[in-house]
Amino acid sequence: MIEIVTLISVILFLVVLLFTPILPPRQNYKNIPFTNIMRSPRDILNVLGRDNNSVRFKTPNKAKIMSFEWDCGGFNNVRMAFEVACAISIIFDRTIVMPPKAYWDHMPKGYIMDLSDFYDLDSIRKHVPLISSSEYLGKTATYDEFKQIMSSNNGLSKELLTKLPQEYQKLSDKQQEPVWFFLSCKKENGKDMRIFGNFNSIFRDSPKLTKIRYTIKNGMKFKSELLDLVPNIPPGSYDAVHARLGDFQYTYEKDEKNPIETLQRNLTRLLKPVDNSHKLLIITPEKDRSKFDSLKKDFDIQFLQYHQRTPSIWVPLIDILACVSARRFLGNKLSTFTYYIQILRGYCTTNRQKDFSRIIDDTPEYHNANNESIVAKIGKAWNCSGNCWDVLDTEQWLDHELKAIELDSGVHEEGTLDFPLKANEKFVGKVENDTPRANKRLKLKEHSTHFPLTKTAFYMNLDKDTRRNRHIQTLLNSIGFENINRITPIKDPIGWKSLTKSHKYILEQISNFEKEEYYFVFEDDIALAREENPKNVFNLIKSEMDKLISAKMSIPFIYLGACLDNNQWGKCTNNKCNTWCAHAYMLTPNAAKWLLKNVPDWENNIIDNNYLQILNQPLVGHKFTHDHTSPQWRGLFYQGRKESWYTNGLAENGY
Repeated sequence: MIEIVTLISVILFLVVLLFTPILPPRQNYKNIPFTNIMRSPRDILNVLGRDNNSVRFKTPNKAKIMSFEWDCGGFNNVRMAFEVACAISIIFDRTIVMPPKAYWDHMPKGYIMDLSDFYDLDSIRKHVPLISSSEYLGKTATYDEFKQIMSSNNGLSKELLTKLPQEYQKLSDKQQEPVWFFLSCKKENGKDMRIFGNFNSIFRDSPKLTKIRYTIKNGMKFKSELLDLVPNIPPGSYDAVHARLGDFQYTYEKDEKNPIETLQRNLTRLLKPVDNSHKLLIITPEKDRSKFDSLKKDFDIQFLQYHQRTPSIWVPLIDILACVSARRFLGNKLSTFTYYIQILRGYCTTNRQKDFSRIIDDTPEYHNANNESIVAKIGKAWNCSGNCWDVLDTEQWLDHELKAIELDSGVHEEGTLDFPLKANEKFVGKVENDTPRANKRLKLKEHSTHFPLTKTAFYMNLDKDTRRNRHIQTLLNSIGFENINRITPIKDPIGWKSLTKSHKYILEQISNFEKEEYYFVFEDDIALAREENPKNVFNLIKSEMDKLISAKMSIPFIYLGACLDNNQWGKCTNNKCNTWCAHAYMLTPNAAKWLLKNVPDWENNIIDNNYLQILNQPLVGHKFTHDHTSPQWRGLFYQGRKESWYTNGLAENGY
């Protein structure tokens, strides 16, 4: 009898095992304690705000345009449809015509709006060509008038529109059509005409996917005025949950008798509160907040209080942004609202300017997902069909700046520059003996040898520092530079700020040069390694460049001198050096553009620290040490602080 019972138990166990889906392991939360180390959410949200770099707008082409109807869903559906439009613009080189303002579904009544109400369109224009409907039509039109005009000139058939965006490759056959106009939430023969979806899934096979991701991450920047109104809750001092309990057709709690009990059970299981002082921010469309009173047994529940100046159309965005700085966030499976929060949190934790991973746990978790796998480094292995709009690919978070530049210019992927951004306005400086060059888009071929060396040098020098000027002029002439440009530093009462702005100004000059070749940047206190003959400098640089090429490294930025501390000394090599000081380096125009875009802070950070945060580049002359000045300095050039000609300069004395 015992044997029969045992046999039956084994059979039942095997049956259950056979029909139980094999689920991937859940990702565990990182062990991040509650923290108050940052006082303002703007410290984090600035990553998501407007960039002030000097990149030029993409040039629009009115002969090849595309536009669309606003999506029939709410804000996040409209946003995702626009992201798909940006992808199509990038792949097919089309100028986007932004539709006029209109009413959006699920948004406050009485408002007409467009994306400029939420995002900084100038940031988008740096990545895709974008014009307004009035710029395109030459007149102001209502949304209905615009749709009628565009539909009557549409080069896309309704049959084709039903296959988009999943079969976007078919658009190649319509490149001769001057106007593409995408419809929203309309049907043709029972099939939808709509470009809503997850661009990571739709364009997963496109060679432009990296550039598309880069564009969405760095172009879709929120308006500063909106970010200013996010409530000032110290980042990392609270957890947050998006609780959508019954208003959504796909919510798991929809058919449950008591969804709050399920929510509470999952929150305590996932967040593990020790007592009811555990701060929990609840974002919910529920009007009756008393529904959540039972959570007070385990949590100190919080709801947002909005600034009195907050426009009602910004409230959903304020809710989203308030969740970005939470220590942990639990979302609602199948919600585009939750999906966007997860994306923005990942953008912040993968930011290279500051390490926010000690404050934000970016592990996506859902309080109602039934252990489903919803996030992975998926690549092309998507196992969902259709739009996949509820699946988050963590590859979307990553920084692909160098690859995006490469897609524009054709540079191969051997280089080592790959970080993100924040820069500032243009500054006016005086350049002597500068030869203007045509400002054209750079077109580079893959290099089997290093970039050519020019004999063009820039150096910065104050009018009053005549001794330093005589020294560097003599040195550069003896080396063999033929085009020596003295830059009068950008005026600022704080010396190091002037120095930083002057470096930026020189980079702006170099970024305009047509050919991808090396230009040299010096501060006026450089001295040449005592072991080296000035006449041999270019030969030495070429020799060391050849070694980099043999190691398959074609590098757009190279240090010519390094100031190292104790920690850096043992790590600095010929091929990679993370260093203080920016007194001597060489770079190409593409590298100059990259630095203009990606230096963390041109206004409030000294140039040495800016470069230290984002560069780990080869060093020419690594074999040279300079014991007579500092035994921990290396490189072909050093700062001659103990030389007879040396006087305190810009950094020490100011302008």
